Amino acid sequence: MPEKTLRPWKTLRRETLLQLNQFLTVEKHTVELPNGQIIPDWGWVIIPDAAIILAQDNQGRFLCFRQTKYAIEGPTLAPVAGMLEPGEDPLLAAQRELREETGCEASQWIPLGSFCLDPNRGVNTIHCYLALGAHPVAAPSAGDLEDQQLLTLDLPELRQALLSGQFKAIMFAACVSLALPHLEGALHLQSALHLALASLAHRWIEAGWQKGDPALLAALYAPDFIDHDPAGRTPDRAGSIAGVRDLYAAFPDFFAIIEDLIPDPASGLVAIRWSATGAHQGAFLGLPPTGRRIHFKGLEIIRIRAGQITERWGEWDALDLLEQLQPPR
Repeated sequence: MPEKTLRPWKTLRRETLLQLNQFLTVEKHTVELPNGQIIPDWGWVIIPDAAIILAQDNQGRFLCFRQTKYAIEGPTLAPVAGMLEPGEDPLLAAQRELREETGCEASQWIPLGSFCLDPNRGVNTIHCYLALGAHPVAAPSAGDLEDQQLLTLDLPELRQALLSGQFKAIMFAACVSLALPHLEGALHLQSALHLALASLAHRWIEAGWQKGDPALLAALYAPDFIDHDPAGRTPDRAGSIAGVRDLYAAFPDFFAIIEDLIPDPASGLVAIRWSATGAHQGAFLGLPPTGRRIHFKGLEIIRIRAGQITERWGEWDALDLLEQLQPPR
């Protein structure tokens, strides 16, 4: 079906009926409808535009106020919100409001859209934002008129508060509703990245270390791989693979277990706490074989980019290991 051309209304005349203060002006407009009809007394309301900000801190929790509003019965939940100063850029106003009301700044700002509050009577434009990585930089300095309490909600609590009607103002509910697809999409992406990082780290330990497979290790390491703790070897891919080869020469049945594994999708880092055992059958760290079963434990941090390990940091319990490797007296 072809798109119909829609004709706008025309403003023929406007008259100020009331200018109470900088926060409220009421006008009477004479308007012409698309069919030519004239309406001589169309009411028009003007208040300053506003910024509404749903802020998430570095712990993944959302900053919301429990507060009272003159036109709302009972307490309501509200994101950070405030009016723009005359001529103020909406994003700068949002950043100012976040700092004034919570003492925080945010590392990432996502515009969620700008919306007319009342499409027939005007009123104002609402600018909605999602602010990520909010962190305190100063004490709050808001001059709000209402009683309020700052709360932090996790994502399920935020979603439940929205669905149960605890955000009682339409612009507050709209801002949260607009933010949720971004947040849930990011959560799904983060979950996928989390699994991908964990899977590669498991392959590195369970196949690369446990089987001593040099071909697999070479495939897992990026060409520009850097080992920040090379233990006397060259700090590159060849040096790290040589280290595993030396380990298996000394402990042919070396077997490692991942005790804890914590991926961080934002940085691509994976922290691994591991333990291992192996029979000491060859020289290691300059010490002759003892034939004893040796117990190892240590921490590894690897950075993964584009499906390969680009950096590694590692610490073993060297003192405990050296004590176990001492020859019998």
